[in-house]
This record gives sequence, C-alpha cells and structure tokens, in this order.
Amino acid sequence: MKALIIVLIIFAFGCSTNNKTQEHLYFSQFPNEVEVKLKEVPTAPVLSLVGELLLSDSFLVAYSMKSDSLFQIFDIPGFKYLGSHVLKGEGPGEELFIVPNLHYYDSNSFLFKTIDNLKIVSYDKHENKIILHRKIDLPIDFIDIMHFTLLNEKIIGWNYYNVTNELEFQLFDIATQKVSNFGNVYPVIDFEIKLSDKASLFSKSIMSRPDYTHFAALYDRYPFLRIYNETGNLVKEVRYNNNQIDPARNLSGLNPEKYIAQQTLNYIKLKVTNNYIYGLYAGKTHSELKTQEYKIDDFCTEIHIWDWQGNPVSKIMLDRPVFSFAVAQDDSFMVFSSVNEHDKLFYMENNEPTYLIKPSE
Repeated sequence: MKALIIVLIIFAFGCSTNNKTQEHLYFSQFPNEVEVKLKEVPTAPVLSLVGELLLSDSFLVAYSMKSDSLFQIFDIPGFKYLGSHVLKGEGPGEELFIVPNLHYYDSNSFLFKTIDNLKIVSYDKHENKIILHRKIDLPIDFIDIMHFTLLNEKIIGWNYYNVTNELEFQLFDIATQKVSNFGNVYPVIDFEIKLSDKASLFSKSIMSRPDYTHFAALYDRYPFLRIYNETGNLVKEVRYNNNQIDPARNLSGLNPEKYIAQQTLNYIKLKVTNNYIYGLYAGKTHSELKTQEYKIDDFCTEIHIWDWQGNPVSKIMLDRPVFSFAVAQDDSFMVFSSVNEHDKLFYMENNEPTYLIKPSE
C-alpha cells in the first residue's frame, strides 16, 4: 500500500459568519490504488449516448440522450431491460428537457430537474411505469441552474452567471418560497480573481448525502472536494495534488483556445452513499483529451473515493474509459456507461471489499 502524503494547513478566512477557520487536507496519493477490469453487459438496443446513470435499490436508470424516451430502466441484479419511459416532447406526460443529473431520493425513487421544476418520481415494477410523486416549481433564480441538490426541503444550486454573490451557492426554501445566498466563500488560491470569474472558475457538481446531513461538491477545473453540513458551513476541504497548471494563471492572458487546451479536466461526475463520496476523474488536459474536437467523449479512467470526513480512501483505475457511472447505495458495485459504445453497460462488483475501508466514526 502506498504511503499517503498529507499536509494539513489551517486557513483563517475573512469576516463572513460562515467563514470559520477550516482544515484543508492536501494529499498526493490515495491509501489504496486498485486496477479493475470492467465486465461488459450487452443490453437491448435502447442505449445511445448515455449521459447519466442512477442506481436505486432494485433498478438502474439510464438517461440515453439519443433515445425517444428519457429513461431506460433495467432490473437489478441481472440488467434485464424493463422498458423506456417519459417521452421527449411537449405533450402531456412528456418532457422537453431535463438536466442530465439524476439524484437518488429513496430506495425506489429519484429526482431530476426540468427547466422550471424539480420532480420526484418512482418506478413501479408491477405496472411498469414511472409514477410522479411530487413536482416542485422553481423560482426564476433557479431557471439557469444546472447543478443542484435537494437537502431537507431546500434546493441548493449554483450557476455560471453568478457575478455578484461572494458565497458559492443559492438556496431555495420550498416552505417559505424564498431565495438566499448560501454556503461558504469560494476556495482560496494563489491568484487574485475577479468576483465575476469565480463561478465559472470553480464550477462543480453537488450532491446530498442520502441521510441529508451533508452535501459534497467536486470541482472540474480544480482537483478539490468540499464537504458542507446542512446549514451550509464548510466542514472540510480536500485538495488532490495532481501538479496541474492553476487555471487562474493567465486567466485573461491567453486566447481562449490556448487557455482551454492547457487546463486540466478533473471531476465530471459525482455520486454519493451514506458511507462514501465517489468522483469520476479525468486528470488530463483538454488538449490531451481533445475536448475541443470531440466535445463529448469517454474522458475518464479513474474513480476517486473519500469518506464523509474527507479522508481519501481509494483510487480505482479502470481498464477502459467511460463517461458516466452509478454506485449502489450499499457500496457493493458500480455500473458504467460509454458514449461511444451503444447498447452496452459495464460493471464492477465489490463482494469482498478491497478498495473500501471502514468509514471513520
């Protein structure tokens, strides 16, 4: 087992009431690094350009972006195809657009965001249909928000157009119908950054712990993890040392193509269970990944895992690149998808855990 290199540095932030002294955990290696060969599962001819996966306790949801229906449902275990649901369109029961970001809600339910509302649905195996349980209409402030999470009757989100808020998030209180700024100030780095640039520079995925006590944020331009409690206080910030060029350097000094080409793409997907935080990691520059040429591709070959105390747990090195993944809520297995290979899924089991450790108490 490789030694974990950790340096703890205490930063004292400014005057906001949310800005308490925080421990920043820096590390260069995960305590466990495991190579995994994924198992391939051919499916019915219904998967094309899968943009998102979600595992409930008894079924898998795939969001196939080129299919006529939003959701393709598969049985767990076995991956038997059960049907496609929610047609794309503007008719009754149809959806014109959803954010490709599905969230676990409970053992049989999940939630997704349309343009102007959040919907909680379940899948009825006996009736073979998606059942709408709740629709939450969103305020105009949340129309442009693509990254969101539901936490104790409050919706937390952020968007690229935030140019005035010193805090990272906005919060919509469903009960009071009020919107407020939420969370902590943005991460502190070595360069001065204009407030108007911070939202895009610190773009991220966010997701609530299933017990609704915390939520996590994983960043795509920095190899950072932040863990917040339910009140929006930052409880841990973790930084992975991957020797990338700081994207704040030459923020306005290069032409856009050259600037993007030298930046590293870090985490593109986030999944959580009550025990762990999982990030799908690329760790290569946009030039290496040819993102300007391919736009969307199987960019990632690693899964990074932390516990909810922010301790690094494992790095899973996959034998093939993937675009999306899902994690069983008991941490027993993961499912992966490719945007280049149609009508296939990939999975790895964890019957005898080798890449997980007992969560910290």
